[in-house]
Amino acid sequence: MVPRLTADERRQTILAAALPLFANRGFNGTTTRQIADAAGVSEALMYRHFPSKEDLYVALHEFCCANTDVFARFIDNLTPSTSTLVHSVYFMQITIFLHKQTDPENNVNNVHFCRLMMTSLLDDGDFARMFIADQVMPWLDLWKACVATAVAEGDMLAEGVTPANKLWFTHHLAVMMAVTHLPERDVIPYPNKSYNLCDEAVLFCLRGMGLTEKAIASHYNPKAIQLFTQKFFKALNP
Repeated sequence: MVPRLTADERRQTILAAALPLFANRGFNGTTTRQIADAAGVSEALMYRHFPSKEDLYVALHEFCCANTDVFARFIDNLTPSTSTLVHSVYFMQITIFLHKQTDPENNVNNVHFCRLMMTSLLDDGDFARMFIADQVMPWLDLWKACVATAVAEGDMLAEGVTPANKLWFTHHLAVMMAVTHLPERDVIPYPNKSYNLCDEAVLFCLRGMGLTEKAIASHYNPKAIQLFTQKFFKALNP
């Protein structure tokens, strides 16, 4: 006998079924019937959990950002430094660009989520805006403090791009690299693949934000920095 799902389990099943549909069809292109069929429930039952498609779409954001509180606490425990800055640049590149390899079961680190972000940007941007607020903005104060520390210690040039935009431009590069790798067949003929390409992107960002070669040599060790990423995922999945 198949065990009966609890209300919360049924809700999660519906959200999991809705994710790839919204990702591939967009909000307006996805019907409640399609979601109900994919989840194996009736529309009537689905409406008991989500009164409208709009409510389901908002709940999908919470579904994809279930670890926001843990994420924020993890960031709060980091000490502003040049080393933290370098680690965070690597972390951003690897978790966004290499989303399929780093944590493929995570709702935020899979192909459907990446497509969902793109369809949101092509529409009203509401989902993307909510995600940025929860998952990227928490880095901003730490990032600014790291930049200030790096400049004070002579590890970074003071002039050039504003501290906030150093974060956003790094984020944008990772996002576009991920997007160009969504198709099964690569769109951009990069000469390097996966981790080697990610390392090059990190170095490009570090140099672009004005970090000195001495600071990069002192703080950038890809193999050692991978421990930072592993520690983060362990914090999210204890």
